[in-house]
Amino acid sequence: MTATTSTLPTPKDICDLLSMLFGRDVTSAPGAPVPVTLNDPAVVAVYVDQKLKMQAVVILDIALAAACGAALGLLPPHAAELAATSKALPDALGENASEVLNVMTPLLTLPEAPQFRLYRTYQPGERLPADVASLASMFGHRLDLTLSMGAYGRGAISVVLD
Repeated sequence: MTATTSTLPTPKDICDLLSMLFGRDVTSAPGAPVPVTLNDPAVVAVYVDQKLKMQAVVILDIALAAACGAALGLLPPHAAELAATSKALPDALGENASEVLNVMTPLLTLPEAPQFRLYRTYQPGERLPADVASLASMFGHRLDLTLSMGAYGRGAISVVLD
């Protein structure tokens, strides 16, 4: 990866994309890195280049994954709240959260550069391969935010580039 092919998205870019996708206001604030542990389940998306080399991960905590899944599926906000409090993501919400992560792919590369693609999404409780877990916990080239989605609640997102 070089500085000419990938870039961290801005908080505004993330909020604008999600606002457009969900048809509701999404706001952001600086946040802490999203942990990925058994006690802190999360959805982890792995993005690769054309040679299948891992280039980025995006991590959604369970609250944001549930909110995104419910908002995309036009489910009531209560569905997201239940999933977040139980720390379990029903299949429908997990699939919808994966689709949101797929839609976010273009935010990770510059327009004139070859685009990354979503390679795999790990759902809460799935064991992460060592290289994915390592990149997810790296400090440095990352963006950590708390996103608020109105009635659907709020949660955390981390974007990490290799």
